Amino acid sequence: MGIQRKDFLVRQFEELGRVIAALLGFRDKGESERALHYATDSLKGMLDNDPDYYLSFSDNEFRKNLQELWKPGIAGMEILSEMLYQLGWIYDDLGKPDVASNCFRKVKITWEVLAEEQGTFNMERNMKQEVLDKYISNHA
Repeated sequence: MGIQRKDFLVRQFEELGRVIAALLGFRDKGESERALHYATDSLKGMLDNDPDYYLSFSDNEFRKNLQELWKPGIAGMEILSEMLYQLGWIYDDLGKPDVASNCFRKVKITWEVLAEEQGTFNMERNMKQEVLDKYISNHA
């Protein structure tokens, strides 16, 4: 991987960190609608599609698209999974557990595809997955 590519990835993850910090700030202030708009705009800026695009797929279609058509690579999948994770909690704050569950299912699918690609165990992901599994089962 060239230096320019590494610099680009570093900038992407720095931007993701800033976005997550802003989202958490909005949520802490009870400004979930503002967080939703910010997350939507940010996801469009980072991956060229808004959340509704990703959430419109059935779970099987979503998995197939990640495995066969996804162009932004592993870094893009990491960004997508983190943004959908944050969006899930925002939708939960807004009293939309069905949409939150859809976000969380897409997060889990993305993590599964990432695990297939990377072949490594991720402790943080594993801990988050337990929380998501419980949320999804409670809102099924």
